[in-house]
Amino acid sequence: MMKNKSFADDGLEASILADTDDHIQTEATRVVSAPSRSNSESKLSIQPSPFSQLRGFTIRCIFICGITSILLGYDIGIWGAAKIGVREHFNLNDVEVEILIGSLNIVAALGGLASGKLSDMFGRRKTTMIACYLFIVGSFFKCAAMSYASIMVGRVLTGLAVGSGLAIAPLYCAELSPASLRGFLVSLTEIAINMGILLGYAMGWAFADMSVEYNWRFMLGIGGVPPFIILIGLYFMPESPRWLVGKSRNEEAALVLSKVYTGKEASCALAELQDLAKQEKGTWKTFFCPTKSIRPLLVAGVGTAFFQQATGVEAQVYYTPEILESAGFEDVLAGQFIVGSVKLVFIFAAAFVIDKPYWWAGRRPLLLVSAMGMCLAQALLGVNFAMGSTAGLAITSQCLFMAFFSIGYGPICWILASEIFPLNVRGQAMGFATFTNRITSGLIALTFYSMTEAFTPSGASFFFSAWGFLAFVFTLFFVPETKNKSLEDIEKEVAPNEYESTT
Repeated sequence: MMKNKSFADDGLEASILADTDDHIQTEATRVVSAPSRSNSESKLSIQPSPFSQLRGFTIRCIFICGITSILLGYDIGIWGAAKIGVREHFNLNDVEVEILIGSLNIVAALGGLASGKLSDMFGRRKTTMIACYLFIVGSFFKCAAMSYASIMVGRVLTGLAVGSGLAIAPLYCAELSPASLRGFLVSLTEIAINMGILLGYAMGWAFADMSVEYNWRFMLGIGGVPPFIILIGLYFMPESPRWLVGKSRNEEAALVLSKVYTGKEASCALAELQDLAKQEKGTWKTFFCPTKSIRPLLVAGVGTAFFQQATGVEAQVYYTPEILESAGFEDVLAGQFIVGSVKLVFIFAAAFVIDKPYWWAGRRPLLLVSAMGMCLAQALLGVNFAMGSTAGLAITSQCLFMAFFSIGYGPICWILASEIFPLNVRGQAMGFATFTNRITSGLIALTFYSMTEAFTPSGASFFFSAWGFLAFVFTLFFVPETKNKSLEDIEKEVAPNEYESTT
């Protein structure tokens, strides 16, 4: 029998492979020797296992990688409270606060863009480890900052880290997930972001009564703890089997697949990946000058990443205290925690229905409901400000916005991106989608104060409401359904000409 030991004991490198027990080695040899088949013969016909049969190995690996998104969530959540102390301590004006808040997302866009290529070169696992180290160093700079310049250095480093993590985590999760459970497992990324946001809200609330000289330092310094935990977990994780096949490391890929699927399913999966790996490797030129057959895939994935932020979620999260204060809410940090709790509850609800066999639980239906709901919630907030503003209606509209965001565009944005991009440009496409997402987020964070002064809070809310309606129209006409299809099947079905030209 195969010994019950962690993947770190089995290992991925050649030296560790030599120590793998006989059962695994036999399985790997048999799977690797499976003949590469034609397009029709090698079609991946894996019958996804239900939750009761999902292997613990897969869950552990995806969970560890998915929680890297806690880094982004915590940073977003904590700055809602930390910026109050930082502003007072360094005597910052509105523009300096906008730059401080928005800079992370601009830098994260660059980190996401670079991480796509880096992950294709060095692997998903090593790229994630680099992101963790950057976040630890960045947290130190922010915690120990003695000037505005030094705290900005910390923001730049953590920005590179969260951008890399946001791009790689959903990609890795998708590449290790059975098709029938991919939506749930990849949505762990969005759950992790929301857990990080709520943790940031809780820490901000907990340290609110401490001296302004120190409270923001504690808030920002705690952000360096999760990367240490993630780094420990990364040592027990394998590399993505799809990346390993792309690097002709088929024996290592077979070991990973044998732990994800049964023997027969693993053989089919490996043969499929070997066929797809024969495709010409994509470049940035391939991405920016796509053929007609793959252009719709790129438009759908990148466009969804753009609209996720264009609806104003970043403004709702970063500036919740200011929005509630403008509406007359007394304990704004408590109100912020309530809004964050609603966001987390609904993302959990979405995760458990997103792969159910109901028509309304598909990617498209949930995106459509999400977009229209955000549109109406922002409009309700705008009406509230225009009619004189009441605290109850303000927090209700914010909770509604977060609920609708969390059942659709929040998690599905990254599920769709990880499902729909062709294999030969998947790294570049995920990097560019993250770049687009973070640039949009950064521009909103950089201009929110100025926008509310120029258009009034009511006008800013109606502005984001309009983007919600445009997101609905975009989803209706440009986003295909990808539910319960393998990554390779989606590529073949939506872009058959591109696949057939390589077989």
